[in-house]
Amino acid sequence: MASEDVIQRIDQGMRVQFGNLETALAGGAKHIGWKIGITAKAAQVKYGLDGPIIAYLTDRTERPSGHVHPQRDGADFRVEAEIFLRMGEDLGAGATLDEARLAIAGMGPAIELIDLSHPGEPLDALLGHCIWHEAVLFGPESAPGKFRGADYAPLPQVLKNGEVARTPDDNLVPADLSALALHVANLLGRQGRRLKAGERIICGSFTVPLPVSAGDRIEVDFGDAGSVELSIGAP
Repeated sequence: MASEDVIQRIDQGMRVQFGNLETALAGGAKHIGWKIGITAKAAQVKYGLDGPIIAYLTDRTERPSGHVHPQRDGADFRVEAEIFLRMGEDLGAGATLDEARLAIAGMGPAIELIDLSHPGEPLDALLGHCIWHEAVLFGPESAPGKFRGADYAPLPQVLKNGEVARTPDDNLVPADLSALALHVANLLGRQGRRLKAGERIICGSFTVPLPVSAGDRIEVDFGDAGSVELSIGAP
């Protein structure tokens, strides 16, 4: 169980997040879903967490597969190989795992680009900048099918400039993708919010984040689940 201090920092960080989200929506952004962060057990222990944390996603940072993302001065970019889930139904806090599975309408490969130049501590600051989020790219969507089960998740290879640079880390591959959707619903419920139909969730990196810089070409290949590509351009 997280300590009272950690819970207070999470609540403070989420208040900052939701304030930023409301400002973005007022400026014309569209809320598209959520990211799951701090999935590694060692990192959770470091922050005093009892599970992953979440942050919002908007279309302001969504990019198409094949996007060339400019290198930014001072940025420390990393690529994460993830699976996204798309909700077909609302999912409230306290739902069952079976209800979570049935609420998922689609899934597919994703890349999250993060920027570790943002501060990693304290926890409320980490939440306030959406857990290092820089951009998200979604690959093709499939029906959940066999990927819905508790005993299977598609596994990626990450190619950097045509060479395999990352393979799945057993400590990062989720045991059950549906359980992650339920986790998001429960965390949102603690903040008086609800996971809604149409929203997408990126489920955390299946691989150790890969450093990238100008000139790098990345392909995240989840086999039968599809692939997604990103390049890093000049500043």
